[in-house]
Parts: sequence; C-alpha cells; structure tokens
Amino acid sequence: MELAGCFIFFLGEYLVPKGAIIAAFLIVAYRNAKVFPEPLRFDPDRHLPENVSKRHPYAFNAFGAGPRGCPGTYTLTHNSTIGKFRISA
Repeated sequence: MELAGCFIFFLGEYLVPKGAIIAAFLIVAYRNAKVFPEPLRFDPDRHLPENVSKRHPYAFNAFGAGPRGCPGTYTLTHNSTIGKFRISA
C-alpha cells in the first residue's frame, strides 16, 4: 500500500520516510509465536472466545479491519454456520 499523506512517522523503532511503500504480509503475523503459540500446529481452539479475548483484536485479521474491512465479515462469520459437530472415537 502506498503511504497516504506527506509526513514521516515511526513504525515501531523504524523511521518510515515520506512516500514509502509498506507491505503487510499476514502469513508472517499469523506465525508469530508470541501471539500464537506453536503457530504451525493446527489448533482450532485458538479461535474460541476465551482465547481470542487474550490477544490484540487485530492479531488475527482474516477479513481486514476498520472502515476498509470486508463488508461480508459479519454475514460470513455469523450467518453461514450450517452445523457444528464433534466426532470422538
């Protein structure tokens, strides 16, 4: 994304110059072991409400966020559940 505006700012400890292009790679964020312990292990319990509440609201951002986020987020996450099943041996 191209940096909107004509100013210089800090992103963490890095100085971002005017006109810089910033790329955000979500796969890198999702593999952050500080936020998601054992990030390469499939663990659907990461998304249980009690676990989600322990991390930053934008740590998992599958549909974007803020005013430019996906307009179908609510519909997809709240209205598309067909059924929930637990299979045990």
